[in-house]
Amino acid sequence: QLFTITSSQEVQEDVIAPLTKALPICAKAFLSAYTQDENHVFMKAKRVRDVLKAHESVLSFATKHAPQEEEFWTFTEKEIASKLNLFKEHCESDGVKKTCGNIVTMIEKGVVVHKQKMEEEEKKKSDMTCVSTPKSKSKSKSKKKAKAVRKSTGKSTRKSDRS
Repeated sequence: QLFTITSSQEVQEDVIAPLTKALPICAKAFLSAYTQDENHVFMKAKRVRDVLKAHESVLSFATKHAPQEEEFWTFTEKEIASKLNLFKEHCESDGVKKTCGNIVTMIEKGVVVHKQKMEEEEKKKSDMTCVSTPKSKSKSKSKKKAKAVRKSTGKSTRKSDRS
């Protein structure tokens, strides 16, 4: 297993950051494994299962800890998903085909999470850039004028006070 964080462990940024930084390189390595199979070495189930299992682990990690990684998710969506579908068509093992389908589903879900996270970040940025004008603490002109009239005449200018 590549990397596992149990729910009881506290996730430390200094542990997550290097793994997150390596995600684009991992994606390119998976693509290479799926495309440079001219001799059909990986078409054999016993050889490809380890690669697929590692890919599942990387996708799980990326979905949970790095949904904002633009380069990784874009590359994974555009390049790897199509190669996996092609790989699935040519593979003989039903188990490997099923695993490839599961990985494509994981990619689709991860891309949805990525897009949601990016929208949230955009919304936060736009909320932070909006400057609200503070309300004036001074009284309005009409209130000031009414107060001045009351002081000078000794009478109230409010309708409720006049009756």
